[in-house]
Amino acid sequence: GYNNFSGTYNIKFACACQPTTETKCADKLDDDKDGKTDCADTDCAKDPACVAPVAQCNNDYSLTCGETDNWNNGNPGSTDLISTWACADGSVSNYGGPEYTYDYTATCTGNVKVTVTRAGLFSSGYLDLFILDGSKPCAASSCTAHALMIGNTATKTVAVTKGNKYSFVVDGYQNADEDYSIKVDCTQCK
Repeated sequence: GYNNFSGTYNIKFACACQPTTETKCADKLDDDKDGKTDCADTDCAKDPACVAPVAQCNNDYSLTCGETDNWNNGNPGSTDLISTWACADGSVSNYGGPEYTYDYTATCTGNVKVTVTRAGLFSSGYLDLFILDGSKPCAASSCTAHALMIGNTATKTVAVTKGNKYSFVVDGYQNADEDYSIKVDCTQCK
């Protein structure tokens, strides 16, 4: 041995071993050699690169008490992402039409009545109203209440708290893309 040293030696070798889990979920490689790359591998199920985005509407216009807006749910500012609503008062589906979303910040505490009225002369599609908790993302799971259009009108009275944010969404049932008016009535709110 070195400098006439003799004796028993223990030698340990470190090797670059194959990982047992997918280590990089967006590199297009099968890091753990299990035949599944990136998001196809269950190791990456919760990795941000593999989590499916939640369909979200886009709050485009702010409404205030007493205001009426005349619009079309397919006009600029609308989205067409949500087809099923999971509301606190029931789930509904078949919303293939675009949705248009309004911001509303309560200036009072009490009941606010929101009314959507179909406005087109030859309109036949249904536009339904969805009330969302505005403190959460504008998504189907944030829905607290909804109103289905009966005849030409969908109306919902909702309890609001001063300073809280809400979203009012007008969505087209079965691909409806229609002219409408929406009104916020705060006469029952103090």
